[in-house]
Amino acid sequence: MKDELINWSEIIPDERCAFRQATLDVRDKGKYISSLEEWLVESEEQVEKLRCQIKTISLRKNLPERGNSPDLYNPNINLEISTIMELANAIDGYVENRTTARDILIDQIKKTTRQVRRKENNLHQDLVHEQRRHYDAEAEQDLAIM
Repeated sequence: MKDELINWSEIIPDERCAFRQATLDVRDKGKYISSLEEWLVESEEQVEKLRCQIKTISLRKNLPERGNSPDLYNPNINLEISTIMELANAIDGYVENRTTARDILIDQIKKTTRQVRRKENNLHQDLVHEQRRHYDAEAEQDLAIM
């Protein structure tokens, strides 16, 4: 009986220490998840801005007179797209860390990451198609002038 008491008295402080450390780890992971969620919201806002720019470009192509559009060649679009990709990669890196047993959250982050990547890919394709239409229209105008 005394041996069991001595054994428990040695185990309890170790377990308390482990519990405190686990509590701190959970708090830190919670902060990290919150920062990832903030980055995700920011990236969704960037995607929405890119959509608006693409709509603006598309509307301009339907105007009778079209000049060179400064928005069409805006280098910030590439910067925003790369920022979205960096965010998606950061989320994927966190998701692959299996020390966190939050399967539901992991699934949600993976789903959102796929959505962000899909949106980025669609926006990039739309931009490329719009640039091609713009170049084709300029070539047609040049041929008509000749």
